[in-house]
Amino acid sequence: MRFFLMLCLVALLEGCIKNDIPMPVIYGNVQKIEFNGQEKCVINTKTRSIELTLSDTVDIQNVRLVALELSADPAREQEVVVKATASLMVDSLFDLSEPYKFVVNTYQNMNGQLWRINLLSVILMLKIR
Repeated sequence: MRFFLMLCLVALLEGCIKNDIPMPVIYGNVQKIEFNGQEKCVINTKTRSIELTLSDTVDIQNVRLVALELSADPAREQEVVVKATASLMVDSLFDLSEPYKFVVNTYQNMNGQLWRINLLSVILMLKIR
């Protein structure tokens, strides 16, 4: 009988323990991105978009990614060191003739955040002879 009462007491107390404290989700951000022939780059972390301007010598269907730097949400970086990863690889070729979508994620956000690279314009270089 004592065993049964102890088992009921443990089951009752176990039902009260609950992890209901929400933890903040830390998202990954792009800090720097650089492509071959890049003239200008604007990174918007709120809309998760990157707006590129390339020189006219670049084939926009074969643009090489030169550098990529990621970080966690800047508001939380002082407290926790979090590594962010992306579905982009440095030294890879990308077709930027249409908006290119990729994912940046952290350990808390395994599905990741969808980012988009938009090619705004190609700067034409005029040669004067």
